[in-house]
Amino acid sequence: MMIQKYITSYRGMALSVALVAVLYLQLASCGGGVARPADPIKVGVIGPFTGVAAFYGQYMREGIDLALEDFNKAGGIGGRNITLVYEDDKCIDLKSVPVIMEKFKSVDEVVGTIGPFCSSPIIIAAEFAQENGIVMVTPGDNLGKKSASAFSTRYLLSDEADAIAGYAISHGKKRIAILYLDSDWGRSYKEAIRNFLGKNSGELISAEPYAYDNLDVRTQLAKIKMAKPDALVVIDGTGGDLFKQVKEIGFDIPVFSEWQIEKDPSAVAPDYLEGVVYFRPQDSSTPAFRESFTSKYGHAPNVIMVDSYDAAMVLFDGLKACSGKGSDCIAARISDLKDWPGAEGPLTFDRDRWAFGKLLIPKTVKDGRFVQIG
Repeated sequence: MMIQKYITSYRGMALSVALVAVLYLQLASCGGGVARPADPIKVGVIGPFTGVAAFYGQYMREGIDLALEDFNKAGGIGGRNITLVYEDDKCIDLKSVPVIMEKFKSVDEVVGTIGPFCSSPIIIAAEFAQENGIVMVTPGDNLGKKSASAFSTRYLLSDEADAIAGYAISHGKKRIAILYLDSDWGRSYKEAIRNFLGKNSGELISAEPYAYDNLDVRTQLAKIKMAKPDALVVIDGTGGDLFKQVKEIGFDIPVFSEWQIEKDPSAVAPDYLEGVVYFRPQDSSTPAFRESFTSKYGHAPNVIMVDSYDAAMVLFDGLKACSGKGSDCIAARISDLKDWPGAEGPLTFDRDRWAFGKLLIPKTVKDGRFVQIG
């Protein structure tokens, strides 16, 4: 009798649950009563979140996460929030990039991606994005147009290389040597500097590569010194290790580098960077963005954080404007942006150069500080 009681009770409960379920479906289909929360819209993020370049991934994450928060607070896309799927390429794990992009497409079903950050992963991801109808916007290296659906919120790498070579020539230094990382990133600097010098009565008289698995570059530096250049360009990417060796070798010529020697503009620079000249955009985020960012993280944003915020917002804006219209619409939207309200002020996309215009300024290390020249 007790068992029969529980069976009867269970049947009654089951009937009640079934009736509630039917009522729920009827109400939902009529647009009233109980409403299902809309599924979030997924966007993939790929970058160096572990390994030697993880600090760049952290900079990316802070800018992107703030953009996500601001966009969703403003209503998202038709009331649907965006959610992010993070994946790590370590900046140098090239084999992981197509696997991650395939996962984004087939498993996560993302509608767009942010990143990668480093040159070689960007090239691989841009090709995948083009072939698979995915729009990607990166705050990382801008090597020019790699696909019609891949964009960068950073200035063109070749512009920076031209600025370095132009500065050297304007100061009477025409015989230039370069120490560069043997990667798409390092080789892009080398070729851009070579091209600029060739067009402006200069010459790249020595070019020595190095690899991450052997950062002892004394042999390469000795070869460069024997060539007797007027100036040395060091494409570092190690956080300064190479400059220690430059100082040990005893170069008495001007030394130039790229923007990454200034990771934190408020930090005290090590003595082996003293006098190095480089170019980068002026830290010029808008007061509203700077206040919002500082309030969330407790520190001011650097250039990468600004570019990462803008990369996310540019993609989110395209997704919202082209909801349901596909990647071609999103790519067209981004390439048509003019005076778009970015975190550092109005941004306009130049289709011919495939980049947002950015003003580069010369800087140097003086008395341990990163200071603007002139």
